[in-house]
Amino acid sequence: MNLIIMLRKIILFVLVFLLYNNVSAQENEYNLGLKLYNQKDFVGAITYFDQAVKIDSTFSKAYEIRAAAKQQQKKYKEAFADYSKAIYLNPENPRNYSQRANISYILERYKESIADYSASLKIDKNNENDYFNRGLAYFFYNDYKNSFNDLDKAIAINPKYIEAYLIRANLKNNLKDRSGAILDYNSVLKIDANHSFAYFHRGLIKALQQDYQNAIIDFTKTIALDANNGKAYYNRGLAKIKIKQDGCPDVKKAVQLGYKDGLTLLKQYCK
Repeated sequence: MNLIIMLRKIILFVLVFLLYNNVSAQENEYNLGLKLYNQKDFVGAITYFDQAVKIDSTFSKAYEIRAAAKQQQKKYKEAFADYSKAIYLNPENPRNYSQRANISYILERYKESIADYSASLKIDKNNENDYFNRGLAYFFYNDYKNSFNDLDKAIAINPKYIEAYLIRANLKNNLKDRSGAILDYNSVLKIDANHSFAYFHRGLIKALQQDYQNAIIDFTKTIALDANNGKAYYNRGLAKIKIKQDGCPDVKKAVQLGYKDGLTLLKQYCK
């Protein structure tokens, strides 16, 4: 065999073998780290992910999972940097945009958060969670129109998205659309008939509308589901007082449960 051809084959074999070993090494470190991550040993996991990217600085999966581990430790700036690196290496992965957006949201950098959710949605147009989360970011950015639009989209994709109904109900109530808010709470209760939060907040709106009898019904349902809800006792007692019923036992119970705002009502009506 020609010596030059033989040397080329040997060199090619050596290069392929070394490449294979490197891939195995980085994957091995990654898998060891992933095992610890799933056991919630984030410190140990990060040690392995560090080794994985040391072996291969273009290993995007390792940056992504290391970012998640740092996020669990609330090291948000470091996690943000790792997600940014993962995005640079693999810009077609929508999950990294979503996770980086979540960090910006936590840090109250809502404009950045909105931009990253939008980038994710360009890749995955039917991600209900991104619409929901971007809707929240718009809400805190005081852009209520776009907040509504995103919550509507989240619900259109997933008509059983309870959290989206709850946030939209809250937004409607803040904008004085109380009838619309009640409709959203009704939707929640059709999905989950034992959702105490929805009963309680629907009761609050009915009380604001001076529909005290139906407010009492909702507060009673709340208490049946959550017997230690002092606010529900307080508001049921207040609604009873408004219609000349004896609400004092409820107000006293609220105070016993630690709801100190009931003390003023006790002094005023329950002497």
